[in-house]
Amino acid sequence: VHVWDLRAIRERLKPMGLDWDWPEFPPASEADNPPRPAGVVVEPGSLGRRVLTPEQWTLRAIESHRRVIANNPDAPKACNGLAWLYAEKGEEFPALECLDLARAKDPIDPANQKLAGRIHYRLQDYDAAAEHLRKALRFNPFDRESAELLGQVEYERRQYVEAISAT
Repeated sequence: VHVWDLRAIRERLKPMGLDWDWPEFPPASEADNPPRPAGVVVEPGSLGRRVLTPEQWTLRAIESHRRVIANNPDAPKACNGLAWLYAEKGEEFPALECLDLARAKDPIDPANQKLAGRIHYRLQDYDAAAEHLRKALRFNPFDRESAELLGQVEYERRQYVEAISAT
């Protein structure tokens, strides 16, 4: 969110004769711009009135994705987004359930395979992670992120030659 200091802009425009016809602003005070606590997110469209912590934002985004899926059960991107949110929250098993739905609706989307590979990597299920990442690279061979993650997976599996060739 970018905040414009209209008082300063108006003061710079006055000498050029470009002042607007609105009344003068009252003097600024600290109450006009209270300090924002660290680690907060301003809700879009709220003009800074409502401040959310990252955890609150994630919970709100999860609820929003659930509503989209409830209204349109054939929305694979919404299922992928919900799976990503669960994975970011550290809830891998609900994320995998959402990804199963997304993959059933769009089996060739490389984003679903890449996210499944990332989640299995976090769960230290390296065989499943490698399988999903290879599928993602089959669908999109130029995806550097999938290739790098596959290299990490192969390294963890002690398949060093495959790790080097993956990246």
